[in-house]
Amino acid sequence: MSRRWNGRPLPRALPLLLTAGLLAGGVLPSTASAQRPQGPPAADEPPVVIDHADEIRRVVEGDSLTYYLEGNVRAHREAVQIRSRQATIYRRSRVADFQRDVHFWDRTTEIYADRVVYDEETNIAHATGRVQLIDRESGSQVAADTVDYFRDEERLVARPRPHGVILPRDSLAGEPFDIYADEMRLHSDSLATTVVAVDSVLIERADLTAVGDSLFYDEDEGRIALRIRPRVETAETFLTAERIDVLLVEEEISALVARDRARAITKTDSIPAAVPAAFDDVSRTSFLEGDSLYIAFAAEGIDWLVAEGDARSLNYTRESPAGPIETWSVNYLLGERLRLSFSGDSLTVVVASGGHRGIYRSEEVRVGGPVRRESEPIPLMDLTAAVHAGRRSGSSTW
Repeated sequence: MSRRWNGRPLPRALPLLLTAGLLAGGVLPSTASAQRPQGPPAADEPPVVIDHADEIRRVVEGDSLTYYLEGNVRAHREAVQIRSRQATIYRRSRVADFQRDVHFWDRTTEIYADRVVYDEETNIAHATGRVQLIDRESGSQVAADTVDYFRDEERLVARPRPHGVILPRDSLAGEPFDIYADEMRLHSDSLATTVVAVDSVLIERADLTAVGDSLFYDEDEGRIALRIRPRVETAETFLTAERIDVLLVEEEISALVARDRARAITKTDSIPAAVPAAFDDVSRTSFLEGDSLYIAFAAEGIDWLVAEGDARSLNYTRESPAGPIETWSVNYLLGERLRLSFSGDSLTVVVASGGHRGIYRSEEVRVGGPVRRESEPIPLMDLTAAVHAGRRSGSSTW
């Protein structure tokens, strides 16, 4: 009768290789020194050390040595610690395969997964199946189907379609970012975190939503760089361009910088729907366009905007007191450089330079309530004639 371990046929020589303790009880002693695997050590680092397992099988085939571990597996390799319910350690190839409820961690990184294959030669851990990655330096997390941890480079690659929650080092400084992408690369050290996300990128925060095909986040520089058809939305602005940088100060948005065919639409326009309808063939919202845009934010919203290079702006302005009928104007301005300054939601100053020109137009617009129809007279009947007519017909009018 052939013997099997974990579904695999065991070599006939296996019983001769088992220790007396295993033959007697089938349990590995809990002390690491009692059953520390023996194998060729690395030139610079020791191999994975088995600290504990409920059951162990040691198999020698030619010049190879393999350990099969089952139940409450604990192992380590210098700073690396591993826990699992099952493992196979190949001494010749120097690969350790941990399976079922794996917890892998070192000084900077924790990984939970269904399986982790750790290559001692390359110092790379390959995690698969419901992977949860935790950066112990910042608290940032990534969930994915597959994560490769390059320990020598302090770099992690997650795919496909991972979801990352990126936290600032000082959690009180700002909101975390949620990042989705087809692939995400995370690097973190004691100073800062950098994230590279590629293909169908979505980033969300309470004060920001952005999409693009490439994202680079540098915590140290305070910058999020979006490339390849990016679009950014804040509470005040829609922004499109070929390249957009989000600048952060203490993890709060301080400015947006857009380059190449940049266009910003102001969301805070409190323009009644009847106003743009009164101006035929005109944009329904205020906007600013140019080869490049710089949008600076203050605590209450947009502070100022600058457009450079074939700059264009359109703004609606109410020029009368609020009421059922108001006077509104539209201003269309062109120049090499335009600067718009705001106070709260109101545009206060526009400065144009470099061959500027513009168009101004105003209209009276009914904006308050429904259109009232003029009163019409109600015809009154001759009451005496109506009474006589009723008596002749035998009907009562009362």
